[in-house]
Amino acid sequence: MTTPPQRPSFAERLGRARKMRELSFDDLSRKTEGISKSQLSKLEKGDLQPDSTILLTLCGALQLPPDYFFAHESIQLLGVEFRKRVKCPQKTIDRIQEESQHFFERYLEAEQILGILRPGLFQIDLREHSNDALDAAAEAAALTIRNAWQIGLGPVANIHETMEENGVMVKEVECDESFDGFAGRANGFPVIVIGKWLNKNELLPRKRFTLAHELGHLVLRLPTHLDKKRVETLCHRFAGAFIIPAQALDQLVSSGRHAFPPVSIFKDLKAEWGMSVHAIAHRLANLGIMTKSHLDSFNFLYRGKWQYHKKGDPGTWIGSEVSNRFRKLVWRAAAEELVTRSKAAQWLDMSVDEFNKSFEVIESCT
Repeated sequence: MTTPPQRPSFAERLGRARKMRELSFDDLSRKTEGISKSQLSKLEKGDLQPDSTILLTLCGALQLPPDYFFAHESIQLLGVEFRKRVKCPQKTIDRIQEESQHFFERYLEAEQILGILRPGLFQIDLREHSNDALDAAAEAAALTIRNAWQIGLGPVANIHETMEENGVMVKEVECDESFDGFAGRANGFPVIVIGKWLNKNELLPRKRFTLAHELGHLVLRLPTHLDKKRVETLCHRFAGAFIIPAQALDQLVSSGRHAFPPVSIFKDLKAEWGMSVHAIAHRLANLGIMTKSHLDSFNFLYRGKWQYHKKGDPGTWIGSEVSNRFRKLVWRAAAEELVTRSKAAQWLDMSVDEFNKSFEVIESCT
């Protein structure tokens, strides 16, 4: 069930905009060169309403159009839990959440204008399963999603695009390596936010695994008594099964069961399935194809040969993890004259001139 939209106040939107730009009251006051810190505080509390001069000054300082502050609807981003490897500053967390919320508002508005009904993403209830049965259940859940999305048992060429086509909105954000991604719901609709730093060619297998892991958070309804580490382990298990189904691995390496496969096997699997060699080794161990002692040996080799010398994950995967669904929606809305080109440019964070030039190229190709 979706949460009914609410009309946001100017004060709410100003607070969100300030966080989106990672600005303190002092920072914003300096950028506006005239609006005091106390005035900004009153504006955010709703104790002061802006006149046209203040509004335009804030728009310039925050690099946002006036209609941002008077949006007809505002979404709620709920169920967000950051997964990060090192400490991520709170102001960065706030900025990522506000940027994402702003993007999903535009995404849903574009679909609404075009009359597109968003497909739902069902959840798989594992709350009554025993702890020992959860790993197998997470494996089965991944196959259920593959079947529902009509993927079959072969490699998924583009996980990002596949998710977008099946009802999961994905936002990429600028950030450092302290942030991987998170999953949540925007007005009840499933969303994933992921760091753009994962778009480097050598990191695309990791991006694929992160997307699949966050999909696990959206799909699996797990017992509430599980600790965070166990939940993460199960979402890892789901991700591994979503990218490489057990049936495919069993056939590929059945001759090496309970043996230490040569590195060439890992590289071949990575090239075909788009999963890192490190994740593949743990996948083989989870399925009993590698013993724990062999996994320990692999991890020792991995740390010494690749991690210690900063060579990166061995092997390569050549593919694409890009989705242009939102951009295509905006082009379509502009082409059908359902929105102005100015509005379309705002949605894509472009100037009107940039949009017009791009739009002319699109029109010439059609």
